[in-house]
Amino acid sequence: MRSGGGLTRSPREVNPSIGRDISYIIMKAMSQEPRDRYQTAADMISALNGTETVLDAPHIIFQGRKYLIEDRLEIGRAHDCHDSGCRRGGGFFHRGNIISPLDIRVDDDQYYLSKHHARVTKDSSGVYWVEDLESRNSTAISHDGGKSFKILKPRNKEQLKDGDIVATVYNREKGAYMTFMFRGG
Repeated sequence: MRSGGGLTRSPREVNPSIGRDISYIIMKAMSQEPRDRYQTAADMISALNGTETVLDAPHIIFQGRKYLIEDRLEIGRAHDCHDSGCRRGGGFFHRGNIISPLDIRVDDDQYYLSKHHARVTKDSSGVYWVEDLESRNSTAISHDGGKSFKILKPRNKEQLKDGDIVATVYNREKGAYMTFMFRGG
């Protein structure tokens, strides 16, 4: 069924007793392009149960979950705020006049992720951006499916395109850690 990196025949063509729906699910799960595969195990389970929903709105997929992006989405290490950089116990970031809550609180007992690590925003023209929030470990972006990464300079924004992969923690020697995929909808 496989030749040179892709499926050449559907499972149904190999075994006609396999139903069309199951054949489609297998083909999608084994797609050569990662962005065409199921993005989470829950997505594949929903397809198998016949309850698959398509999320067209821009979102990220991080640690097996989908997070919708409305205007902004901030990612950081789960913590209680006790220093001048945070306010209130719920993980609010205070810099100048901006108070920003964490939208994705990551349990990270190794402290790879900063308390307020990265932010995804949508500008007034509908373009999505990712920004490193002066993290302790770099944030990097890949526009080629994770083959290469560009480290983001702190407080500089990089435009996101459908299928981009962002490493919320990146080390030049060790590579990407804690990645998410942007889906433009």
